[in-house]
Amino acid sequence: MKPESFRHRGFTLIELLVVIAIIALLAALLLPALARAKEHARRIKCVSNLKQVALGIKLFAQERDGFYPWHMDPSEGGTYGPNAGIAWRNFLAASNDLDTPKILVCPSDSGTKNTVLDWKAGPDGLAHPANQNNAVSYFIALDGYEPLHPTMIVGDRNILGGEAGHCSSVADMPGVDATLLRAANTSIRWGSGTHGRLGVFALSDGSAQITRDAQLRDAVAEAYYRLVAGEVRTGTGSRPNNHILLPRP
Repeated sequence: MKPESFRHRGFTLIELLVVIAIIALLAALLLPALARAKEHARRIKCVSNLKQVALGIKLFAQERDGFYPWHMDPSEGGTYGPNAGIAWRNFLAASNDLDTPKILVCPSDSGTKNTVLDWKAGPDGLAHPANQNNAVSYFIALDGYEPLHPTMIVGDRNILGGEAGHCSSVADMPGVDATLLRAANTSIRWGSGTHGRLGVFALSDGSAQITRDAQLRDAVAEAYYRLVAGEVRTGTGSRPNNHILLPRP
């Protein structure tokens, strides 16, 4: 007969509870780290997307005397006029220089459709009524001009604090509804719905960066002063301002 100390026995209830508690503690420590790692990867993907979008739009402009789609007449492949106030149409106009509409979706933006495969009007296309602005995560800087550096050109749609305004550099007066970003507006910030309290934007030189609120306001101020300095004039001869067009609230 085996000694009592060598007999097989299962966990006691207390031991089982201790093991469960240890596992729960380890999970509580590891899961936030995993979530942060996943979000970091999504931010890097968002930076890549915005670089591709900015470079595609820059290429469009370089082939057309420095004009972005929203500054060009529809007869020349642009969207100048009411269509300039519809975000997805501006991206569609530049689609020959953009790889795929998938790059218009931030991977951290759960409120945007990520199933669009092409630029067409079919169910999987950007131009389909069910997709359009619902498949776009990024704003467009309507007053931006390719020769002006550094000014913002596209960025995450979770930008907050701007003023309601009308942009007349992309359409005849009174222009199109847009959001005005003034240099002295300290309310401009990133919302928490995409990358937490961070956001990504790309500049007219094709670079993109992850920023906090203070860096965002610095970039807004620099763009604002460059745009209103009079170096570039709109089609009507006026100075551009610093309006952006959100795909949706």
